[in-house]
Amino acid sequence: MWKRFVRAVKSIFGGIVSSAESPRAVLKQNIRELNDQVPKMNDNIATVKANFKTLKSDLEDARSRRDNIENKMKAAIEQDRDDIAKKYAMRLEDARDEVERLEPQVDQAEQALEKAKGVKEAFMREKEQKVQEAKEALREHERAQYQ
Repeated sequence: MWKRFVRAVKSIFGGIVSSAESPRAVLKQNIRELNDQVPKMNDNIATVKANFKTLKSDLEDARSRRDNIENKMKAAIEQDRDDIAKKYAMRLEDARDEVERLEPQVDQAEQALEKAKGVKEAFMREKEQKVQEAKEALREHERAQYQ
């Protein structure tokens, strides 16, 4: 008996809520919620892109330093300045280590950027599909009301 009473109360309140809901307003709210997620994705992409550009710039600087040290070391060897060449050799090793450390980081940052862009594209396709489905459902609902 109690279960039947609870079911009857739920159906009454469910009917009140259903009659108060406007399918058009629900659709607009759902679209707003989906659109609110786009700026967050854009911010994420911008952050990842900035990180990628910074790492890429650091890598280019490290490569330039490495090449510069190599040239100086070669010049010192040509001038028979082994003492200076040894100092440059030690610095060259550090520069090469830095390049080796940065290269995988740049690759990972580039992959992260591509993945973030792919996620946004997939979201935008899914969003458009959901909007079209919701609009179609709204048209069907309005047709049913007219009939």
